[in-house]
Formats: sequence, structure tokens, C-alpha cells
Amino acid sequence: MKILNVVILCMMISMFSGCSVSEPDTNIASSSSNNSDINYEDEDKKQEERSKQTLWTVLDKDGNDKEMLKDDNKDVEQIVDIIDKHCLIVDNRDFNKLNLENEYNLYSDNFIKVLKKGNYKESVQSMYESNKLAIKHENLVWYRNYFNEDMTTCKVTVESEFIVKKANKDYLDKNQMNLDEVYQEKRIYYLEKLNNKWKIVNIEKGALTKRSKAE
Repeated sequence: MKILNVVILCMMISMFSGCSVSEPDTNIASSSSNNSDINYEDEDKKQEERSKQTLWTVLDKDGNDKEMLKDDNKDVEQIVDIIDKHCLIVDNRDFNKLNLENEYNLYSDNFIKVLKKGNYKESVQSMYESNKLAIKHENLVWYRNYFNEDMTTCKVTVESEFIVKKANKDYLDKNQMNLDEVYQEKRIYYLEKLNNKWKIVNIEKGALTKRSKAE
């Protein structure tokens, strides 16, 4: 993940530069003066604000922020698990071994009916098999997400990244894609708590874009 890459880079820099040893500060007056300039009350407030930062917000009936939820909230954990599972399923597919049943366990009954009416499974199977297509999940980027006031619905926005591992030339040319390059798709998930279980009730997908290479 992007954050993990930054952390690893910082660790590598630390290892190469070694541990530094500070010279003892013999200027007591100067040291005392610097400490007196620190507003510890402001620093404590800043630290408290940083600890409250989260991607999960509960909205009141008027759509205003009411409460921020931490990552260890049970509803947040359940939804993160569902979205992770969904992206791992739909972004790890191979025309040689398609399984379109697993994702249905994450959907509500009504959403399953909508998909069946639209011949979802047949369309996906045809696309993968006719284009000899295979993709591999690469990464998941999370945005701010919102619960309603009574915590029965949730709107989740993510950007899923995947690599095209196989595809015939016509498909690649038509979609201006290349093998082994990373593509991004923004997804908005709508979830409802049904019988005390979170289920996906709808998904909106954005256009595919190629991930910019890091400079």
C-alpha cells in the first residue's frame, strides 16, 4: 500500500544513515528559553485532533456531521471486511476459472434479483471468456464514508487498483490498455444493515483510468 511504501522508505533511510548521537547541550539558558516557547496546551489539543481523524462519519437527519467513528468500531470493521472481500473477488478473475457465486454472499436479496434480471453473470462470463481476460488485485484506496443517523445504511467510496494479466489484442486495443499495467476504478458502495448483517445493496462504478507512475 502507498502508506506502507512510505514507511518502508523511511526505515531504509534510517538504516543507511545510522543512529545519530546528539552533542550535550551546555547552553542551559538557551535550552530553557526554547522550552518556554512551547505551548503545551496547544500541542495537546493538536494531538487530540489528530487522534480523532477518521474516514468514518455518522450524519444527522439533516446531513450534517454528528459523530466520527474509529476504525475499531464493530460496524466499521464489518463493512471494511465486506468491501475488502468484494474487491478481492471481483479484481482477481481469470477466464480459465471463473467463479461468480462468491460475491453473491455479500449482496442483499433485492440486489441479487436486480443482477439476475440484468443477466449479470452471463455478461461477466462472456466478457472474460471471449476476451481471454484475467486481472489481479493490486491495492485499495479508501475515501471518507458516511453512516446515517441510526447506523442502518452506509455509503462507502473506494478506489480499487488492479493489473491486467491476460487479454487478447483486440480487447487491449479497443480499451487502450496494456498488460501488466495498473488501472484504477472508483466505486461507491451502498450498504444496509439487514437482520443485523451488513449487505451491499448497490454499487456505482466510475471509468477506468491508468495509474500514474511515481516519479
